[in-house]
Amino acid sequence: MSQPILLSLIKDLPMIVVALAAVVTACVLWQRAPLSSLLLVLASIWSLFLLIAYPFAYETVVHLTAPSPQSIARLNFAFGLGWSFFRAGFLVLLVMAVYAGRPAAQPSRLSQ
Repeated sequence: MSQPILLSLIKDLPMIVVALAAVVTACVLWQRAPLSSLLLVLASIWSLFLLIAYPFAYETVVHLTAPSPQSIARLNFAFGLGWSFFRAGFLVLLVMAVYAGRPAAQPSRLSQ
């Protein structure tokens, strides 16, 4: 394993630990809120996959293309854009997990 990949994984270690803890928590609380737990597991696994795969994919593309400084800038932009889209998907799953299975709000006395 190359040093940049290892450094990236070490940098992301807190997020990896939190994602693993989220999976365990969702499994423990599955009976209480199955849909929310499923969405949380999906979001956490998605996050784990991205955190682990991203440094390998980036280093592979950089080494295979032997880029010039301009192409490194384009690669950084493309990987950054892709990373943003994948994180957006992760956040959508988390928001869905928060609101899944909640009953519709009843009108409060103040709004009547």
